[in-house]
Amino acid sequence: MPEVRRVGVVGIGRMGWPMAARLVGAGFDVTVCDSVPGRAEDFVARIGGRAARSPEQAAADADAVITMLPSSGEVRAVVEVMRPSLRAGAVLIEMSSGEPGVTQQIAETLASQGVRLVDAPVSGGVSRAETGDLAIMTGGATAESRRVGPALRGVGVVGEVVGAGGLLAFPLGGGPGFFAPASSGHEPAPSISRDRLFEHRPLEFAQLVDLRSPWRALAP
Repeated sequence: MPEVRRVGVVGIGRMGWPMAARLVGAGFDVTVCDSVPGRAEDFVARIGGRAARSPEQAAADADAVITMLPSSGEVRAVVEVMRPSLRAGAVLIEMSSGEPGVTQQIAETLASQGVRLVDAPVSGGVSRAETGDLAIMTGGATAESRRVGPALRGVGVVGEVVGAGGLLAFPLGGGPGFFAPASSGHEPAPSISRDRLFEHRPLEFAQLVDLRSPWRALAP
């Protein structure tokens, strides 16, 4: 599969802006789009990349499109608008903290036209988005997760299956059931449930998980 170099980013609010900026800094060909008039043009003036006037334009010729939006309803609406511009072989990277059922429905719809979806919600807040230390939890086809891995690592720290050398991949829309930092020895590190993680604010999350350590996938 061709590498991901051209990335569209739809939604450059408080989280999406620094994430897109990290991608520009990492050398990706980034096109940004936002519902707020003038925000995409402001991003280009300050950071670089290209501005799109619509989600369709952001998706045109993109190897991957990142959505970072407030709700699954908005993601669904944007995807419907983008669908005619998404070419077969492209990947939608859904990085909003959305509803699993809706994410699965979107994935099924896109698959019918040869577009894959990687579910990649993040944790860590704006400060970690700015430093590139977001915790990224991927779900979907393992091959596609690996393909978009370089782009994901441009904005955060992606979990790895210890000993497997690949990205952590869980059922689409499910996120990781359990994960924790890999220990230096052979004993498993204590597990942290996904539900517990989302109960914590970013600072407390950072205290629970060393984001610079590989993660070990643990069975529930």
